[in-house]
Amino acid sequence: EQYFEGIYDLRKCRRSARELDINRLQDINTLHYIPNEVIEALKASNIPFRLAHLSTAMLNYAEAFDADVVCIIKRNKLHILARNEEQFCFYNSFYCVDINDFLYFSLMVLQQFGLDQSHSRIHFAGDIDRSAKLYIQLRYHIPALRVIDDVFKTHKPTIQPRQVYFELFLSRTCV
Repeated sequence: EQYFEGIYDLRKCRRSARELDINRLQDINTLHYIPNEVIEALKASNIPFRLAHLSTAMLNYAEAFDADVVCIIKRNKLHILARNEEQFCFYNSFYCVDINDFLYFSLMVLQQFGLDQSHSRIHFAGDIDRSAKLYIQLRYHIPALRVIDDVFKTHKPTIQPRQVYFELFLSRTCV
């Protein structure tokens, strides 16, 4: 927590539970906070649960499927994790207002870490539809892009596109 002094207002975390994720394959620790009311609601459900930060799940997925970049789009947020030579490099989330924001942040991360947009293994999941303008633009600028439903298989046909179920799969990688 001392590392974040002056960077984040840690007073906002006082009503939150502190959780620490330890990656099982790399020497990475992730400190994250969950509002106490969320913890209490989970406990009240009497369903066993384990908390993990999204970056831990994304890294577990990247390691399992040998992905260089994993991106998750949820509403107006882009979560992006990058690895270089199979080592964790970067995780962040970006608020995106339009298609140009998604493109900018995706391409910026690829460039920043020297990842080739034509040959790197780049996986996208979440709210991405192959007929949408966002997908068409991402595919144009990032030819190596793979939507998770190319990788993620289900035993039975699904009602929704398979990448929508990706969050459940991510949860499983943390257990």
